[in-house]
Amino acid sequence: MSTFANTPCTWAGEVNATMGAFGLTTAGEFSNAVNGGALYLNGIGSGSRYDRTYGGGARVGSCTPWNDYESYDATMKSNIRQLALSSMDALQVCSRICFVLL
Repeated sequence: MSTFANTPCTWAGEVNATMGAFGLTTAGEFSNAVNGGALYLNGIGSGSRYDRTYGGGARVGSCTPWNDYESYDATMKSNIRQLALSSMDALQVCSRICFVLL
């Protein structure tokens, strides 16, 4: 999970370029889902592409460990938090305010 924290840095430059060339740029939403196994990503009871319970295709893995949030240890929670903060920074959301909410 820790490897995903830098992912928003790969597209942050595009957000900055758009704001420089166009002006105000906003994002409607973002997710800390790192795979298609996120619970309810495709709708309630719809399944996921990650485990092939939605839309067919090749199975990538099991969603069970990702959806079992009660078993996340402190390191996993910290890594998810860091991904959220880096996403907010890349989108230039006020992460100091959102940090308190996380």
